[in-house]
Amino acid sequence: MIYQGMYQDSINTICIAFSYIFAVMETRFSILCNSHTRLDSQKFIESQGG
Repeated sequence: MIYQGMYQDSINTICIAFSYIFAVMETRFSILCNSHTRLDSQKFIESQGG
């Protein structure tokens, strides 16, 4: 029973770690996407003479 408990704990830890990593990656990815779209829209406005 002890081994089963340790196994379950390690599974939970791995799940938490993965969800944290994915959250960080998603946040950075969305920041990158937002900055790119901002730059593109600014270039577009400048090319239109605005």
